[in-house]
Amino acid sequence: MTNKMKYILSILLLILLLFSLGTYGYMSSEDKNDTYHVSVILESNNSERWSILKQGIESAAKEYNTEININTVSTKTGVTECLDIIRRELKNGTDGLILDLSNNSKLVKELDDMLLDTQIVMIESEIPISKGYSYIAPDNYKMGYDLGSNLLKNKKKGKTIGIVVGNKKKNSNMERKNGLIAAIGDRNVSWILEDDSELTEEVIASKMNESPVDYLVGLNTVVTEEILDISKDNGTQGMVYGVGNTEKIVYYVDQGVLGCLVAPNEYIMGYMSVNSMFNRLNYDTKEERTLVDYLVINKENLYDVENQKLMFPMVE
Repeated sequence: MTNKMKYILSILLLILLLFSLGTYGYMSSEDKNDTYHVSVILESNNSERWSILKQGIESAAKEYNTEININTVSTKTGVTECLDIIRRELKNGTDGLILDLSNNSKLVKELDDMLLDTQIVMIESEIPISKGYSYIAPDNYKMGYDLGSNLLKNKKKGKTIGIVVGNKKKNSNMERKNGLIAAIGDRNVSWILEDDSELTEEVIASKMNESPVDYLVGLNTVVTEEILDISKDNGTQGMVYGVGNTEKIVYYVDQGVLGCLVAPNEYIMGYMSVNSMFNRLNYDTKEERTLVDYLVINKENLYDVENQKLMFPMVE
């Protein structure tokens, strides 16, 4: 091969290399600019229940170029509404589902059949589907244990305790209950109130009036707020201990009605759910389990700067 031919061949190879690099760069840029569509399905009868979590979701959605459709499912309408929403979101082309749902056998079976090709992230409470998923939650057992430990520090001998668990099909509620009982012991408990769905305020009020106790414990935001409302309206005596992170609940800590509050970092939980979904949609599909932190709040540390930042993040 002559020197001239070698020179022409070198030029052609260089042009081919530059073309390949340009094409790869263009395709990589296109991948980065892809918009993902993710559906969030949260279970609660209280429309304000997830406000801080939604802030975290929306903040991450901007960073990860993701369009979010948030759906709140009432426990009163049950599995049928939940499945209808999931079918609709799949039909509309959602890329992934972020879920917080009750552990219902019919729901689990249907999801195993429906979600073969869909990426799943579960938050706060998980359900035992066979498909791999990522899970983001606080340590629910330890939250219950810490709540119970704080109650025992202040409990006087002979005083009685009533526990409102709420929906016993939510694994998070049952894990908190187990942690609480491990801390305080069965003998200290007068009654435990739980059901297959969220308890209504009327049911809780009836139990509180029928069997008054000295200490009331709520194991999620909804039941803690309901206990506080009933106590205010009926003049029910008894110190309240609870789980949650809303302005109403924090107000009652400040007023000294809520003796101890365990508040999960729901902003971070929401943010991390979108981050985890983004990773799964970009082929990092290992089954991650991520623990988010929580705060143990009382009247003395309520206004600590760091506690205020974590409970009420300011989102631009």
